[in-house]
Amino acid sequence: MTQHEQIRFYDSISVVRDQAAARAAATSNACIAIIERGVPRWAVFRCPDGCGELVSVNLDSRAGPHWRLVRERDTITLIPSVWRESGCRSHFIIWKNRVWLSRGQRWGDKEEDLPEEIDRALFLDWCRDARRRG
Repeated sequence: MTQHEQIRFYDSISVVRDQAAARAAATSNACIAIIERGVPRWAVFRCPDGCGELVSVNLDSRAGPHWRLVRERDTITLIPSVWRESGCRSHFIIWKNRVWLSRGQRWGDKEEDLPEEIDRALFLDWCRDARRRG
């Protein structure tokens, strides 16, 4: 592993109806809780850098800036990356339940900017999302 990555795997996903249930489910370091009431509203999980804080990510486009949730079989992907602006200030990608943790570096839209373990599908999706943002 290079200095800017730490790979971690969330081994379970729990679908719940409210924040209290999500926080209870996410107390396990390896669980991502999805709050869903008709449509996915929030993802709640322990920060992957080890600080122990719970992270809440908005998935509902009607509630302002949001992440896109992609479900494949028993895994989830959050797009774009998560950059915490408080607490530990970590920056990471969750792709098919795996985490790539950046150590203070911004990832660009060139393949060499991403950790080498990231598969081609992530890179292509990352570029599509970057074009939409740009």
